Amino acid sequence: MLKTLVVTSWNSKLYNEYAHRFWRTCPHEELDLCVVSEQADAPHINIHMRAQRPFVQRNSIRPVKGFKWDAVRFCYKPYAIWTAFQEHGKWGEKPAKYDRIVWLDADTVFKQQITEQWITDNIWYYDSAMAYMGRPNYHSETGLLVFNNTDTLAREYVEYVCELYNTDKVYELDEYHDSYVWDWARSKHERRRGKQKQFKFKDLADKVTHKVQGGHIQAHLYGKYMDHCKGKRKQIGYSAEAQTQ
Repeated sequence: MLKTLVVTSWNSKLYNEYAHRFWRTCPHEELDLCVVSEQADAPHINIHMRAQRPFVQRNSIRPVKGFKWDAVRFCYKPYAIWTAFQEHGKWGEKPAKYDRIVWLDADTVFKQQITEQWITDNIWYYDSAMAYMGRPNYHSETGLLVFNNTDTLAREYVEYVCELYNTDKVYELDEYHDSYVWDWARSKHERRRGKQKQFKFKDLADKVTHKVQGGHIQAHLYGKYMDHCKGKRKQIGYSAEAQTQ
């Protein structure tokens, strides 16, 4: 049986606003959960994240013209994933405890029990470094990311993304939000080879060729099982798009 680590991130403010729904509905008895937080006393956290501090300290006073260019706001996800990889991933000579690391945004609400078998049947591709949800003619939706923890290329990809923040090169991109950054880094890796083999990524929505309701590709693909209450959906605790699934 393949072993999965689910990773997410929140602080006390976000937990009280919406992430408590994630914690309450998460299938703890089925999957291991790792909560990474920049706040040491945030509820239910497993790892206190520190990697983002220099980037945030350097750039928190930068003017922001809109959410697409707020790199500080969106740096926490890649740093949380990087932190989880360092703690639980195939890092250096350390063997991997988990076969796969699944990132889920903390505004996710589970509607059914997600099991290891469900992950294998629906979102797992053993020959890919990472699986993501692409959207036609738009950036991908990154509320769900699946990393192959047995593949060193997945680690290299995550490390590369975080180096964009470590070096402030993220500000050289056209947009700074995490969906754009993950896509930009992925496109770079798809065109080059790793040390031993070609980088390969799986688009979980590769058969979707039309614009889905609300642009909510995760609700379209997996709305029966989990509801990503992104954006204004956080306030009401559900997505209208997911209710139709």
